[in-house]
Formats: sequence, C-alpha cells, structure tokens
Amino acid sequence: MIHKVVREKRDSLASWLTITVDFLDRVLSHLRPKADFVRLDEVRERLARDGTVKPTRPFIALTFDDGFRDNLTLGLPILQRHGVPATVYVPSGAPDRNLDPWPWRLERAIREISEVSLDLPGLPRRLSVQTFGQKQAAFGLLTEHIHRNIPANRNLPELLLPKARVSDESLIVEQFASWDELRELASDRLITVGGHTVTHASLRDLDENQAMAEIGNGKQRLEAQLDVAVSHFAYPYGASSNCGPREFALVARAGFLTGVTAKDGNIFYGHRGHLMCLPRRGLCRSKEEIAAPILDMSGAPTALSSRWRNPLVTV
Repeated sequence: MIHKVVREKRDSLASWLTITVDFLDRVLSHLRPKADFVRLDEVRERLARDGTVKPTRPFIALTFDDGFRDNLTLGLPILQRHGVPATVYVPSGAPDRNLDPWPWRLERAIREISEVSLDLPGLPRRLSVQTFGQKQAAFGLLTEHIHRNIPANRNLPELLLPKARVSDESLIVEQFASWDELRELASDRLITVGGHTVTHASLRDLDENQAMAEIGNGKQRLEAQLDVAVSHFAYPYGASSNCGPREFALVARAGFLTGVTAKDGNIFYGHRGHLMCLPRRGLCRSKEEIAAPILDMSGAPTALSSRWRNPLVTV
C-alpha cells in the first residue's frame, strides 16, 4: 500500500503516507528478482487455484491510494522502468474537484504558522510548531484526533486555515490528478484503476443508502470518464473502525471483484473466501529501510502479530 510519491521525505508532513522515488526504486530492484509482481485480477485468479500446490515464488500486488498527481509524474516512470503493474484507487471527487481536502488544509496551515492555538477537548491548548519535527508531530497528533470521529472533527483544519484564505479547489488541484492526467495514467498497460468512493468518505459513518451511493457512483463516474472497467475497490481509511461486514457486502453488491483494507497482513489461500476484505502491508513509513519490505514479504510480522496462530487477517 502506497499513497504519495515524493522526492524527499521533507516534502510532506505526512511521512507515513509518502515513499521517496529512491526508496521505491530500491524496493522494486530488490524484490523484483525474488517475487512476482501481479495485478489484482491475477491475485484473484491465484487464490482460486488449488491451495495444496505451493507456489515457487511469492507474489506482490502494488497499490496506490487516492489518485495523487505524483503517482503519474514520479511513480509511473519507476513502475515502467521495472515493468511492475499497479492498481491506483481514485475517489472520483478528486478529479471532479469536489473532495474535502482536510488533510492538506491541515498540512498547509501547520507549515505556515509557528504555534497552534486550539480550545478543543482532548487536545493541548497550544502546540509549538517552529521546527520541521514539531510540525510533523503536530500534524500526526491532529490527524489522529480527527480520525477518532471524522464527521465531527474534519472541520478542525479550517479553524487554522479558513477557506476564505485558501479554497478547497486550489488544495485539490495542487495534490490530485485531473481527469486528463488520470486518462494518461489509465492508458498505460501497467495501470489498473480502482474505485475509492466519491468523496473518500468513512463508509461506517454513513447510512446504507449513502454508503452504497458513494461506492457505486464513484465506480460509475470513473468508468464513464476513463473508459475502463473498474473492478477493484479500496476502503477509504480502511481500518476496522471505518469498514466491516456491511461495507464488504455493499462493495460486492456494487460489482467489485476485490476490496482492500488498510489492515496489516499477508494474503493466504484462505482469503479466497474473503475477497472483499484483503489486507495490505504499507510501504510508506517514516523511516525507509529495505529490511522492512523484505520482512513483510516473508510473512514474519503477520506471524508474530497472530502469535503463530491462524495468520488470516480479515476485519
């Protein structure tokens, strides 16, 4: 699981959402000889095979969430260099420029100020944000606070940077690919476009009809604009608190063949019965060390987290 591709880690306060071009290149160079990089369609096909026949090599499906412009400008050239396919999950509201870009409003605000002053329950009244490290820490703290109750807290960034000063549209244009850029991305033989709702909504916070509209309308909009089949889905936010059995059933009803979460785990043959809640391992980390994706591929972190019991991760 990847979100943003950057040249330097300091290019974003959300270091846990970024991977540098150099590290992505190193990861693909190191893992390409050891594993098969496959599309989501092939993941599904492999899970349908006889699980008693052990494959000779592990497989990896690379995914990018949210449709950031840098997936095209910085990520795609690296994928092309290595011949590695990937799925890019796009909320249709991003190219339609009607997304709520609260994380990027929060980042812009913290970058522009030297102190955060808030009078909100559960948060410090003042945070010094003079150094890059302090800004990163404040961004992480406030993002975590918003995630605890997204509908109630997502307006917090506007307290720090009002929309009168910086419009939503300008923040969206700055971060996310346009329809023309997505058409360029989707036209590449290595790229599969996946659904990611309309507005990147936390589906658990919506009633069933609203959630189904987010899932289905996002799919239809992408297919109409990009002239591609959209058969794979990623749950916005993707944790257990944001998606569960109801959401998995809605995604299947909308016609998707797979759904991926943000729950940490490797894929096993047992996931053939859980195609709407496939786990992923994150490549975007604050510290970039090649040992991490090597361990991820081995399955050791999944085994340890399950205490050597059934490692099958669902939500």
